[in-house]
Amino acid sequence: MKTILQKSIVLILLLLSVLNKSEAQTGLWTWVHGDSAYYTSPRYGTRGVPDSSNVPAGMYAPVFWTDHDGKFWIYGGKDYSSGYYSDMWMFDPDTRMWTWMKGDSGLVNQAATFGTKGVSSPSNSPGCRGLGSPAWTDSTGNLWMYGGYSKQRTGSFPYRYMSDLWKYDIQLNEWTWMDGDSLPGSLVLGVKGIPAPSNSPGALAECSDYWIDNENNFWFYGAGQDFYSAYYLWRYNPQTGDWTWMSGGNNFGNAQYGTKGVFDSLNYPGARFAHSSWLGDDGKFWLFGGSYDGLVYDQFLNDLWCYDPQINQWAWFAGDDSLSDVAHYGPECQPADSLTPANGIEGRAAWIDSQGNLWKFGGKYEVPANAYTFNQSLLWCFVMADKRWMLVNSPVQDPYYSMDVQRRFGVLGQPDINSHPGARCGTASFKDRNGIFYMFGGLTKIPISGMDITVNDMWSYAPDPACLQMAGTNENHSIQQELIVFPNPADKLVYVQQSRDLRYSHIELMNIHGQIVHRQNAELLAELNLQNTIPGIYFLMLSNSIEKRYLKLIVQ
Repeated sequence: MKTILQKSIVLILLLLSVLNKSEAQTGLWTWVHGDSAYYTSPRYGTRGVPDSSNVPAGMYAPVFWTDHDGKFWIYGGKDYSSGYYSDMWMFDPDTRMWTWMKGDSGLVNQAATFGTKGVSSPSNSPGCRGLGSPAWTDSTGNLWMYGGYSKQRTGSFPYRYMSDLWKYDIQLNEWTWMDGDSLPGSLVLGVKGIPAPSNSPGALAECSDYWIDNENNFWFYGAGQDFYSAYYLWRYNPQTGDWTWMSGGNNFGNAQYGTKGVFDSLNYPGARFAHSSWLGDDGKFWLFGGSYDGLVYDQFLNDLWCYDPQINQWAWFAGDDSLSDVAHYGPECQPADSLTPANGIEGRAAWIDSQGNLWKFGGKYEVPANAYTFNQSLLWCFVMADKRWMLVNSPVQDPYYSMDVQRRFGVLGQPDINSHPGARCGTASFKDRNGIFYMFGGLTKIPISGMDITVNDMWSYAPDPACLQMAGTNENHSIQQELIVFPNPADKLVYVQQSRDLRYSHIELMNIHGQIVHRQNAELLAELNLQNTIPGIYFLMLSNSIEKRYLKLIVQ
């Protein structure tokens, strides 16, 4: 096993070789596109023609995909006035431009045009949709979606949840109604594990799962309707057109946790919707949190689950086996068994990196035992190597005060220490070919009034390799408790506090190019003057005759 000293050498080489490249700074947010103002209107331009001035309306919980060419797609969504859209948009992360591809050019609450089942047509349309739908990109590049919430323009029932399955052909720019009902259909479970043409998940929304197995089958878990969360795992075979009920459905939807980290045929997450989800590089499906009981705002969860389709079993990996627990914070980039994000729904900004780690931003938090809810603004990572959460980024010094934080706009198109998307929920999320995370829109709060508002801004975040490297080198986790850096971010002064058993004798401040910009002796409580330090990302290197340790510091 490598020693901490050996790993420190690996880290310093990483900093000198990787971070010295003339690429965009990592570990910072970038405001990529969209408006910093509120109540802005969409700008459609010409259908099919990209333009830097094009932008969708501010959207909450649209359907979203990433295609095989690395382009991002959204459909539908809900605006701040409760209008539901039926437009298809495409965003190219290389050009940073939106293209309005199809739809009704800003008309809201439009009815679907189903056409003939299985037959593509330029006039077909799923109509207005919102509140999230399971969505998949198949092996040939087609985009699929199931169900969702549809608001009618007329009639005695102004809203309904749908049970239809649609396919969008990017090359033809056409929709095809593939399966399900043109009116809300009922749940038909059939026999667990047995596909059948009559099986159906029923009318659902509140889910953004995009799981696909090695045989190109589509999967999703839970979802539901107002005051009702489903608790079934479904698989759809696009070749045969059959649904299969695969897991769940026992004990009236109560979760069965079992032993943490152990797969078991008796485990399953129970009823939930509006959870976060990831498709692992190893083919496993992950989900976090969600609501146990629909719109009852005292039933939010913070547990992390994994499903292995090869053995058809679930395992609970992190978080609490109870409702509505609060977050457990720690120092940034330092995973620990005790850490976990807060309970939450609508944390749809969820990505997976090249190392298989799970990333999560934002969501809606509820105060335990009452109906007060707040939008979250923290970036978390579940480190797959040791199956533990770590806090990666907070817009404020104390994460406890990170709820309902306002957006901060730095320089458009540039990573900026002063930029932050603020607290929000119900976003669309993507990852480009270079491993950079993107998210669009969602719901946030207007300053002073505190009113909810949908926004149309696009943000990106490039993971900091040093953060993950430091997380992987901290074998002796007791050291994490013996070093405290505060405040962080800092502007004029920063303090480094050690335990009374003094470990380190020297402190050096190193920039991202590996250059030492300051050095001094390390005291029990060391004070560093930063008044002449250029804002940016730095690393504190603490050393003695035996070892070195690196801590990330943001100077603002």
